[in-house]
Amino acid sequence: LSFVSEISETISDQLCDGDEIVVNGTRYNISNPNGMERIPGGSVQGCDSVIIVDLTFKTLDATFSAESPSCPNTFDGRILVETLGVPSENYTYSVNSGNFIPANAAPFYIDGLGAGTQRIRIRDEDGCEFQYNIDVPGPAGLDLDLGPNLAILPGDQPILSPVVLSFTPVTISWEPSQYLSCSDCLS
Repeated sequence: LSFVSEISETISDQLCDGDEIVVNGTRYNISNPNGMERIPGGSVQGCDSVIIVDLTFKTLDATFSAESPSCPNTFDGRILVETLGVPSENYTYSVNSGNFIPANAAPFYIDGLGAGTQRIRIRDEDGCEFQYNIDVPGPAGLDLDLGPNLAILPGDQPILSPVVLSFTPVTISWEPSQYLSCSDCLS
């Protein structure tokens, strides 16, 4: 009497996040990357076959920071890609479902962005895609304080001393100018 040992095969592969394989009716994916499947009588000699599944999934190390646009409704905000995967690999990126563009070696900027969430997809040489949602902050608000409220009577000559809180004015214009000592100065 002699026994023939079972046939064993190992599937060891690296897949993209979101990919899966099916072995003997079982789905193997990032949530279920390892397992063993026994196929009774599956070998040529009629013995059981064993398939060992050992999957790994690609990851991409990337870090980002965002710079706000200069004004509301403008598109001069940008994202700095500080680090991006393995420096020797070639990557492409897409912004908000646009066309893929070759990525420079990090660090590099993605320019021409408005305020809000930007969906950045990065594709590696193997075609694996990684998605990041980066919030580009809105521009800082423009705040100007004219000082305390004043009750002005006819003939009064109040002095307004505005305090600029968050910006430097490009031009200043007080109206009506006919009663002012200075119509284009801050105070």
